[in-house]
Amino acid sequence: ASLEREHRLYQTDWLLRIYQYNLKDLREIITDNGNLPKGDPKIHLAHHYFNDHNLVDPNQASYQELLRVPGIGPISAKRIINLQSKKFIFKRRQDLKAVGVVLKRADPYIVLNGQNQTTLNNFIELYN
Repeated sequence: ASLEREHRLYQTDWLLRIYQYNLKDLREIITDNGNLPKGDPKIHLAHHYFNDHNLVDPNQASYQELLRVPGIGPISAKRIINLQSKKFIFKRRQDLKAVGVVLKRADPYIVLNGQNQTTLNNFIELYN
């Protein structure tokens, strides 16, 4: 297997074991020839799973919902859940960054204060 393919399989293994995805989720992104698509499988799954009406609010999301967001791993998801239990309200993107969220990856899939940091493609679709 090529190094890139090996890396994708490793990432997929983590999604199954650590992020608690199931095989049904992965079947959604398998290409017609039975391979994983190029690029990070978690991002492909997020594109499939999320849409403008299904974004994640870190103030209300469950641990499992948070894990589906690229840029949020098990540690930052646990930190968010812990702060939720203490009635902390995430108001700024920087609040998420402070608990370990990688905003560059998470932004298209999260909503704070009713607003979403959209991608250029989503913006074009919205106004097209």
